[in-house]
This record gives sequence, structure tokens and C-alpha cells, in this order.
Amino acid sequence: LATASVIGGVVALAVLLAAILSVGCATARLDEQQWAFEAQLLKAAEQANVPIFQCPLITMKFINLATLALEMMFAPRGTEMGSMVDILGVGVIIKGESGIGKSESVLALIERGYSLVADDVVRVRLHDDCEVIGSAKEMAKHLMEVRGIGIIDVARMFGIRAIRDHKRID
Repeated sequence: LATASVIGGVVALAVLLAAILSVGCATARLDEQQWAFEAQLLKAAEQANVPIFQCPLITMKFINLATLALEMMFAPRGTEMGSMVDILGVGVIIKGESGIGKSESVLALIERGYSLVADDVVRVRLHDDCEVIGSAKEMAKHLMEVRGIGIIDVARMFGIRAIRDHKRID
């Protein structure tokens, strides 16, 4: 297999990765034939300057996790100006002109038992090509700026039930 994957002096990373993962995991015992195959594979990869990865997961599990991670990392993203709140399980972004009272409205909703997701700037990303998920920027998580009051920590002031890290926008 290692020799067949060398085409014009180039070793295909996908073939090598699949081969090394299907050989077994770090805890598996390899017989002499498998050791010879692995040595040949590593030598071909080194000559072609191609990295080899090995992990204890079965190939299907590794590919599933890698696909999910890549989809999350490269999902379309954007930002919306406004405050986001979870109202009875529905993600709502409150938008409007500057100074109109968006944060004050969200604060009133929090006082009534609803949950803050983000204040002023909502980070949005497309999940699985069908759901838009909203969240706060890391630095502003759980914080609100209310005109006349200042910056408040919603989690400390109202408890953990008053915040959400992310929510689907409905």
C-alpha cells in the first residue's frame, strides 16, 4: 500500500493518514508484517516530507470528530449590533438606534427571569447550514453596559440562571 501511494514521488496525505489510523492504535500489538508495513510507510512519508499522524481512535471516530471541528472552525461568521436575550427558549436580538434603550430593555427582561446572551455586539455563526447561533465576545461575556449605571456583571448580580453562553437565534 505504501508503494502504491507513492505517485510521481508524492505521497498522498489522506492515504497515509487513513493507512496509519487503520493499522491500529498506540496500545495495539503489531506483528512483524505490520511493523514492516509501518516502517515502510514512515520511510516513504519522510522521503516525501509528509507528516504522519497517529491517534488511538478508530478511523471513523477520528474522521467524525475532525469533520465536526473543521465545520465549527470554518463556519460562516459575523456580528450584529444589538443585545441578545433568551426569552422562554427563543433567542431574540433587540436592535435599534444608539441610545434608544436596548440594554435597559434587556435588563428589565433579566429582572423578570430571562437570560442574557450578549450585550451591544452579538457574534453570529452558521451551524450545520441551518441554524444561526448567537454568543457574546469572550471579553464581554456576562457583562452589560447600562447608561447611567455603568458596567454590570449579570451573573454576579442575578445569578447563573440569568446568563447563557450561546443560543440559537429564532
